[in-house]
Amino acid sequence: MKKFFWIVFIFFSILPLSVRAATIKNTDNKPYSLLVKQENRNFYVLIDSNGTIVDLCQSCIVEVVGFSLLDIESEQNLFIRNGILTVQ
Repeated sequence: MKKFFWIVFIFFSILPLSVRAATIKNTDNKPYSLLVKQENRNFYVLIDSNGTIVDLCQSCIVEVVGFSLLDIESEQNLFIRNGILTVQ
């Protein structure tokens, strides 16, 4: 029984590390519209000036509409500076 408990504990301890989605921080003093393309769906999100969106997506494409485009695989921390989306 103890062995089963440890296997389950280790599995659930490691799982959250591998499925974390990207967090985007806007460092500019103006809001931006983001186009998110993930699998078969597209959606828009507004990020406020100096705002943050936690766990936006994983394995997706994010476009700061009219400024920049970035393909996100496993990146976790992204920043918008002068309208350009970058990985930290």
